[in-house]
Amino acid sequence: MEEFKPITTQEELNAVIGDRVTKARASERKTVEEEFTQKYADYDSIKNTLIEKENRITELGKELEQAKNAGSTNDEKIKELQEKVQKYESDSVKTRIAQEFGLDAGLANRLTGETEEDIRKDAEALKSIVGSTSVQRINYNPESTAKDEENAALKNMLQAMKGE
Repeated sequence: MEEFKPITTQEELNAVIGDRVTKARASERKTVEEEFTQKYADYDSIKNTLIEKENRITELGKELEQAKNAGSTNDEKIKELQEKVQKYESDSVKTRIAQEFGLDAGLANRLTGETEEDIRKDAEALKSIVGSTSVQRINYNPESTAKDEENAALKNMLQAMKGE
C-alpha cells in the first residue's frame, strides 16, 4: 500500500478532487439532460398543435364575421319581405272593402287607414262623395282560346253600351 501523503496546497487538493468533481458534474449533467429530454420531448409537437389551433381560431373568427354579415343581410331581406307582405295584405283588404262598398277597383288604392275599421270608414266617406260605380268583372279562363276571349270582350262591351 501506498503511504499516506498529506495535502498541503490548494493545487494538490484541486488535482486530487478535480477528476472526481468533473465526473460528478458530467454525471449530473447527463441525468438532468435525460430528465429534460423526457419531460419536454413533445415540446415541438405541442408547439405545432398550438400554432394549428391558433390558425383555426383565426379562421373561425373570420367565418363568424361572415356569418354575422350574412345574418344582417338576411335580417334586412326578411324585413323587406315582411314590408312587402304587409303592403300586399293592406292592398288586398282595401280592394276587398272597395268591392264591398261598390267602389271602382281603381279607387281602392285611394283608401287610407291602418286598420280594417279605418279603411271601412274611409270607404264609406269616399262612397258618399263619389257614389256607387259599376264594377265590371272579367272572368279569365286560362283554357279558353284567344278567339273566345275576344268574343267575350266584345259581348261585355256591347252589354255595357246597352246598359245591361
